[in-house]
Amino acid sequence: MFHGLSRRTLNALIIGCLLIITVINLSFTTSEDSPLEPLDAPPLADTGWHLWHSNKGVPVYWQATASSSLQISITGEDHYAFRTQVPASEWASHLATQITPIAAPRPAGLALQGPLTDVEMQQAASFIIQKLSLTTPDTPEKETSACQQAHAAGALWWNRERGAGVAQPAASGSKPAPSREAWASFRENEIKRLRREWLNPVSAIDIAAELAYHQRSEEYFLQLYQALAVSQRTEPEAFAQCLTEANSSAPRSSE
Repeated sequence: MFHGLSRRTLNALIIGCLLIITVINLSFTTSEDSPLEPLDAPPLADTGWHLWHSNKGVPVYWQATASSSLQISITGEDHYAFRTQVPASEWASHLATQITPIAAPRPAGLALQGPLTDVEMQQAASFIIQKLSLTTPDTPEKETSACQQAHAAGALWWNRERGAGVAQPAASGSKPAPSREAWASFRENEIKRLRREWLNPVSAIDIAAELAYHQRSEEYFLQLYQALAVSQRTEPEAFAQCLTEANSSAPRSSE
């Protein structure tokens, strides 16, 4: 068919064919598959949170702040949330009169903020735990926790879809993967949101109480923040796949 054509002509035909194939391939490759550039996410500064477990096993976060009051935030089972404050001066007597004892035990996590020493924070936490009959929260399922740690950005997307918090164990659904544009917007907005809330003492105490209840370390929040910056739109799907594989390989208890 190409008999009699010069080498230069054949080379030109070959190059032309390759260019046509390349153009055709590019026309069928959507922009959805193009990776997103990493976002500029400056590291979050150490805000001085400390994690401690009471002798009853209740996780407690506290943060020393220059204020005149002791802030208290509790997150517990069945969407239980309790928040109050007492004057830092004579905080013990104020807690005794302001917090009503509860007999029924309730799994929960506790967070405190105020100008108290570490010892005083432990004393205040122990008093609150005893008064409200707080107990150790359930440990998250190993499979869910491992997938959430490996795909924190994807887990956050599923949680936001159902109105859940940052640290809550995530569960995937049937919703399709977000578009490239939707994911770009999601991760940018979430990075701004996480940074704003973590660096604001008013909202940070509630995040700390949530981290305590779901038994997650402060590092989980910081790692999530960094993971969002480099995440791609496939993260929600990757988390869902991880969860499916983990659950299918998990040993089943005998009846």
